[in-house]
Amino acid sequence: MATIGDKVTSLTGLALDSANVATTGELNEWILESIVDIINKSITIKPEMADVFGKWATGEYATSGTEIPSKMVLEVMRQTSEGSATKFARANQISRSQKYLATDTESINYVSSHNPAWFWEESSNKSKLVVLPVTSDSDGERYDVKYVHYSTTDTAGATVEYNHNIDTTRVAYFPFQLQHLIPIYCAVKVLWNYIASEMKDASELFQRDKQDDDGSSYEAESFLYWLSQEDSEMIQATQIAQSGELNFLTGYINTMNVLKAEYNEGFGLSRSAQEQQQKQKQQSRGRRRR
Repeated sequence: MATIGDKVTSLTGLALDSANVATTGELNEWILESIVDIINKSITIKPEMADVFGKWATGEYATSGTEIPSKMVLEVMRQTSEGSATKFARANQISRSQKYLATDTESINYVSSHNPAWFWEESSNKSKLVVLPVTSDSDGERYDVKYVHYSTTDTAGATVEYNHNIDTTRVAYFPFQLQHLIPIYCAVKVLWNYIASEMKDASELFQRDKQDDDGSSYEAESFLYWLSQEDSEMIQATQIAQSGELNFLTGYINTMNVLKAEYNEGFGLSRSAQEQQQKQKQQSRGRRRR
């Protein structure tokens, strides 16, 4: 049993919060980012997956609407104005331009509580789902909405963070079989961050100015500095140091690429690409035969 942080360290070989390695705070941000990415990729590849990530907001009534961060609405149900909180009718989406006709009793676009509608409205710089007929906090006048939810918590309500045991902790509104992708996504981010930081340090062996950077005899000087000093031995030593650093990073780059492939395979992307490539080859052969 291991935490997300433990798994990331195992996958990358890097200890969090050490030199040029991401902090646990950054990892926490990437964990939530991974959840959004996994949900979006899953739905893009298999739209029918959307319902798996669905969450109901029940008893909504604000006339200004309900904010839906994902902008992915699965179902809207409005109470039927019959003084009951248990009778609902399914609402259909309309465009914002139709909202006035939807309230005009003389229009063929008029909607009642038995054939309600909903549309997107801008309110306080946020896109909100608004339901018609106009709703209120009374029995028969509320609505429920099911939408794709970008979860930030586990099923107990605690924010998912690096110290969560991903093998036993369930992310809310998120399939358990996809949770293994969270540390893989984060490991790729940690490696990218580390490689970029290390390459920056290596490049500075060449990019610093010609002057002694700090007057210290302990800090490595730049290629340009030793060139200005016409010190061929130190020029060569600096080149070797940078080459060694780049060779050292090659292993991490390879690990990152393997993890990216594993992450994509979790959505069947690699397999889909191969199938598409095979299909293109078959089509090409067919054209040549003609």
